[in-house]
Amino acid sequence: LPSLYRVHQPPSDLKLMQLKKTLTHYGVSSNTVNLSDSFGFSKVLNQLRELPQFEALQVVLLRSMALAVYQTRNQGHFGLAAEFYTHFTSPIRRYPDLLVHRALKSEFSKSQNKNASKKRSSKQKMLEEVDREIALKCSQQERKAEKAELQSVDLMKCVFLEQHTGTEYQTVIRSLDSRSMRVELEAHALEWNIPIEILDDDRYFFDPERLFLSGKRQGRLIRMGQRLKLKLLRVDVIQRKLDFGFEDWLN
Repeated sequence: LPSLYRVHQPPSDLKLMQLKKTLTHYGVSSNTVNLSDSFGFSKVLNQLRELPQFEALQVVLLRSMALAVYQTRNQGHFGLAAEFYTHFTSPIRRYPDLLVHRALKSEFSKSQNKNASKKRSSKQKMLEEVDREIALKCSQQERKAEKAELQSVDLMKCVFLEQHTGTEYQTVIRSLDSRSMRVELEAHALEWNIPIEILDDDRYFFDPERLFLSGKRQGRLIRMGQRLKLKLLRVDVIQRKLDFGFEDWLN
């Protein structure tokens, strides 16, 4: 049946190797779980659930996975452990769903009218010519929509926080990388990416396997779940930018 499938490939070997190295530092041995299938990922999540870094490690597992895409060739959905999967529930707002509805309608029409002429309508021909280009375009448009959504959310965060310029916030680090940390403003349950450079009490370096920052002079280790006090210095709504200053460590 010519149509679009929602395909989610397994993680690459490189991503899995990096993930296994990270998980060993959090008590998960690669010998006890099989990360080559989605059930293994589910088992790992259950093992990590009691850790204070659980939310951040969820993000680490998610980032190790491939992005789901639309394809004309079915290759299964790793995340859902499904042999076949497609999107079809929202044809009024998502074009791939509409294509699936058209394909099903065409197939049902043919099966109900076995004596119909073999000559196919232009719509049926169009359905059979759904190709890689359309699938690729749908995937590209999905990424654009996701980017626009994130930008609009950041905009509304800036609009909301503009009235709180100068406020000190208790925050908690949700995730870390080599350039930034994602912190949650506990008072508003609002997250934002903060550059590591604002931590002016030391020069910090990121350990990509253990997922923590290490201070060069004082040797302080900054991990996910660490709490700190930040001050909102400036808000630029047009540029969707928040500037914070580091005040103090809270634990």
